[in-house]
Amino acid sequence: MVESWHGPATPHLTRDPRLKEGWRAAAAAYRRVYGEPQEFGRGNADRAMAAALAALHATVPDLSDRDATLEAIAAVSFASRAHPEWLYALHRPAARKS
Repeated sequence: MVESWHGPATPHLTRDPRLKEGWRAAAAAYRRVYGEPQEFGRGNADRAMAAALAALHATVPDLSDRDATLEAIAAVSFASRAHPEWLYALHRPAARKS
């Protein structure tokens, strides 16, 4: 169980079998792009989310844009709660300047 400011929460994996591969593709795309070198002064979160959406849409093309967006967000959210070490394994934060 995961604690959040809303109280105890359990991340749920999709129950729709046709979305399972879409979720996997979305999380893998997010992970890959999030781990790429960052642009100066910016993180990769927006680019990573766009990659997750594109990967989900490529895997499950019959979803509407709205549904694909919601599913990509759910996939990354699930991965960030259930498998954070895997999701962020490629990310190397820049060293802090002292």
